[in-house]
Amino acid sequence: MSESSTSAISLNKTTRYLVPLFTLTLGLSAFLLFWIQPLIAKVLLPYFGGSPAVWTTSMVFFQAVLLAGYSYAHLLARFKWVHQVAVHAVLLLCALLFLPFGVSDALLTSTENWEPSFQLLAVLGLSVGVPFLVISATAPLLQVWFSYTSHVDAEDPYFLYGASNFGSLLALLAFPIVLETTLGLENQSILWAAGFATLAVFILTSFGLGQVNQGAIEVESDVSEAAVRVSWAERAKWLGYALVPSALLNSFTLKVSTDIAAAPLLWVIPLSLYLVTFIVVFARKPMISHDWVVRYTPMAALLLLILPWVSHTFVGLLLHFPAFFIIALMCHGELAARRPDKRRLTEFYLLMSLGGVIGGGLTAILAPLVFDSLVEYPIALAGALLLLPAAKKFQTWKFDAGLAVGVLVIALLIGTFGTSLVSADSEWAPFAENGVIVFLAFVGLCAYAMRDLPVRYGLMIGACLLADTYTVKEGEILHRERSFFGIYKILNIDDQYTMFLNGTTAHGAQAIAEEHQTSSILYYHQEGAFADVFNAVHQVKPETQVGVIGLGCGGMACYRRPGDTWTFYEIDPVVAELAKDERFFTYLGKCASDESVVIDDGRKAIEKLDDGSMDILVVDAFTSDAIPIHLLTKEAIATYMSKLKDDGVLAMHVSNRYLELRPIIHRIAGELGLNGVLSYHDIEAELARIESNEGLLFSPARIVVLSKQGFDVTTLPFEHKWTSFNDFETDGPAWTDDRSNIVEAINWF
Repeated sequence: MSESSTSAISLNKTTRYLVPLFTLTLGLSAFLLFWIQPLIAKVLLPYFGGSPAVWTTSMVFFQAVLLAGYSYAHLLARFKWVHQVAVHAVLLLCALLFLPFGVSDALLTSTENWEPSFQLLAVLGLSVGVPFLVISATAPLLQVWFSYTSHVDAEDPYFLYGASNFGSLLALLAFPIVLETTLGLENQSILWAAGFATLAVFILTSFGLGQVNQGAIEVESDVSEAAVRVSWAERAKWLGYALVPSALLNSFTLKVSTDIAAAPLLWVIPLSLYLVTFIVVFARKPMISHDWVVRYTPMAALLLLILPWVSHTFVGLLLHFPAFFIIALMCHGELAARRPDKRRLTEFYLLMSLGGVIGGGLTAILAPLVFDSLVEYPIALAGALLLLPAAKKFQTWKFDAGLAVGVLVIALLIGTFGTSLVSADSEWAPFAENGVIVFLAFVGLCAYAMRDLPVRYGLMIGACLLADTYTVKEGEILHRERSFFGIYKILNIDDQYTMFLNGTTAHGAQAIAEEHQTSSILYYHQEGAFADVFNAVHQVKPETQVGVIGLGCGGMACYRRPGDTWTFYEIDPVVAELAKDERFFTYLGKCASDESVVIDDGRKAIEKLDDGSMDILVVDAFTSDAIPIHLLTKEAIATYMSKLKDDGVLAMHVSNRYLELRPIIHRIAGELGLNGVLSYHDIEAELARIESNEGLLFSPARIVVLSKQGFDVTTLPFEHKWTSFNDFETDGPAWTDDRSNIVEAINWF
């Protein structure tokens, strides 16, 4: 056998290892890339008040660095292969100097006067920017290197992108299920650094095997350039089909985490669905037909039109997920169908990444500055529908443009003004709301008839969703405002009350009548659980030191008694300004004019207090219906208890539509050796007490009251019935700063 024949056989034997090795390397790089995202966001979450915007802003950072990585790969691909590897190897070594990563208090302190989103971006850049940049370039670079080989699939290396996304998906699923529940944050950082070093070895090994099996690398000429030329219109489509689903991802995630909790699980589920769409569309044989997706995308949008009016449970909220998946799958399917020749591979990924950055930036950075409500979600949905491929054949039955505009205008008028014309306590109120549902269903069906006309269909559905976003069934809107920490509305309710809403949840209200303006109402009404706690403590201690985490509109302030010292801890300056604005609320001015409002994260502010200095601490911090997780952990509650006097009490407000948090607090209390009682819910009895007290607005509140070991909280002279902790199951570990499990607390129905 000749020497050349032996060499050829050896070449063929090693060629078969190319796909497994490149796939494994890409999978590992993607795993590390998407492991670090929820990991570093969770590390930073407590420093930014547990705001849902921490994740969406972090996503913009990751997308921007991904764009930088793709740009670097695009430029590097112009050089000789060996030079590409040499440069990339140097960067890999430089990145190791930043590991294991962490966040220094000095860095956070030096940027604390910055706007929160820019402070967060700066901290992310200095903490994980370099390692993330180096890994982000791996996917396009390795696909280019694979295209240089003699492998039979080298002409179409895009299938490796699916393998990369599979690694990303695996990381996102592993983080909340395995990594977050078994490893602390510091241990994860060390393990991630070890994974990065392993990846560096895999990258260099891939280069070595690729060199052994190098094929004929085509040198671009005028002829080859003409053969793969791409128009600017086509590039704009790459950008658009990447931009819209990215914007949809960020806005959808913000919606979900705002109403439930800012937690990794609720970050990774939408992102996982997003990645699955890439796996599907870039597979050699997609599991889901793109024609099927295009066909059912209009139906998914129709589902979202009706959902806001009929879903008030966690299961109802979950129905948004399949709609999001189908719409994102449609956009990415169109993107994959337009992928260019391999010689345009890095440019394709570069523009795809640019679209992702623009979409993420518009929703996470620009939208909070421009919009006073979460309107980016319906806008992104409408944008996706505008990108639907126009049908080759229109349906037999369709509306002309004039009728479409007419229906659109009527939908906007009724959606915006219809429900506010009927008082919430009117006998016509049920008919009004049901009538709106029926009308929206009619509009949806009319729009669906034009599903083959994407522009008209997208505009109609988008307008109806916008109308729903700006419709407030409770009353007249007096003020809207938005910040990094939340979306706020102030409403006039039947000229009787002024109500403060954060997201979709009321966070306080005040009676307009002068004689009732010092009467706490809603959750804090004078016959409810909060009143019972304050009255009981005041009977034992006429003068008390009180700290309240979460200001709202200041509705708790009127429980202050002469001699008391009260301090509110509020992370959002916007909330403090609204609570002090006497055009809307006068609680602080009438009941606590000499009291202080400290602008800071509640947990961090409480840590600065002297031990044993407080009589009552109240935790009443929400973002919409979500409670920041870092305020509910074992470490947090241990901190609160250390600041209480021996006979002090901690009152935690845990009312929530989606989560049952009382058993979670019970576990922590058991591990810390605390005594506790729970507010008793008897709606009819509470309603009877309220009606006997001039019928002021009320809402039942779920309260957990804890005391130190050695002081039995049940000995306080409560007026109404409370129940023992023993009535709640406590199986499972306590939530800690390192580990928490949202799933176990979900109220599914």
